[in-house]
Amino acid sequence: MPSTTSGRGIVLVAGNRDTFDRTLTAIKLLRHMHHCQLSIEVWHLSDEQPSEHMRQELESLGATPRDLSDPQLVRPIIHRRNADKQFQIKAAAVINSAFKEVLYLDSDNVPAHDPTFLFDTAEYKATGALFWPDFWKTHGENKIFDVLDIPCEDEWEQESGQMVIDKEKSWVPLQLAWYMQKHYEIYFQFLNGDKDTFKYAWKALDMPYHMTEAFVGMAGTMVNNRFCGHTMLQYAPGSDQDDDTILFVHANLLKITDRKHFIHGDQPEHPWDLAKRSSMSHANTWIKPEFYVSTQGQACMDFTHRQGEPDAITEDFDSVLPDFQTNYFKYGGIGGETRS
Repeated sequence: MPSTTSGRGIVLVAGNRDTFDRTLTAIKLLRHMHHCQLSIEVWHLSDEQPSEHMRQELESLGATPRDLSDPQLVRPIIHRRNADKQFQIKAAAVINSAFKEVLYLDSDNVPAHDPTFLFDTAEYKATGALFWPDFWKTHGENKIFDVLDIPCEDEWEQESGQMVIDKEKSWVPLQLAWYMQKHYEIYFQFLNGDKDTFKYAWKALDMPYHMTEAFVGMAGTMVNNRFCGHTMLQYAPGSDQDDDTILFVHANLLKITDRKHFIHGDQPEHPWDLAKRSSMSHANTWIKPEFYVSTQGQACMDFTHRQGEPDAITEDFDSVLPDFQTNYFKYGGIGGETRS
């Protein structure tokens, strides 16, 4: 690890105008609502420079735009993949960051509270890496287990929209994650993009990490008397099962949903009506999420409830996260997709 690397900070990645706008909103919420003082870097490819206005806004908030093509970087990226999504930049951004300890965030992932405390949690200090679960499990016959010579275990995949990494402790597995992302034509045959390259890199090298106990929650609305989740909710590590604290609001499906579904009459856009989580979400691997298309054509998430299983807990979103939704749009948040 370069000797110039020091301190703690937040790393985000942005590219087109949409992702820069989402990143700007997340940073405004961090600064103005959560009063977070962590330094921030926003990484981009050489052909996706922020506009001068965007650059000035970021810098006014104490966020530094960084170009991944700089040849002085440890892991520069000169050429982009021939694909819409540039999954390979995530590990490179973390590695190249000036920070020794990094909270990485996707551009569509907004903290619900000041996340600074994560660097001082017992789980992070013990391992040097905090990860969060995803809805999926890797199939037992997936060849990734043979390729990396690791056992198949009954566990959730990783959702890498947020990660906390101590680069000094985790420098070697970070390089393996970068290698797997760089050689995506091989590893992405087995993995769904970049997200599990981190967990599997740590596993392949037998390095410790902590997977947050609470299973993924969902935020969304009711559509024809059925819950339609369009946003992933991730929780604070070590939280009590009866009182899980929402820490990240990751609008993974919201951004591809027509915003007309969230506007009623002359009221402002309101995409988050409900928050839903399993009532037995800790250390369980039998929870079954379901993805479906609503009668109105929306992509939705929900929990499949089978006989004998505990009910999910559904709560009013604005009661669980007071002022979050109001401030999100106050600071320029993008809700659903604007379609003609």
